[in-house]
Amino acid sequence: KVPGIDAYVDLFLSEKMIGEYGYLKNIGLIPLPKEKREEVRKSWENRKELQLSDLK
Repeated sequence: KVPGIDAYVDLFLSEKMIGEYGYLKNIGLIPLPKEKREEVRKSWENRKELQLSDLK
């Protein structure tokens, strides 16, 4: 386990970062729809293991 990785991922999954009015939108990135953001956060909370098919 990488020290600090949980806090790092929590930060990047926060509404302040990836939300509709988050920092990443301010620099030109398009946020995921709310439902998809919630799905990604739930996967992280459950520590779902990433599969190759998740990347396609």
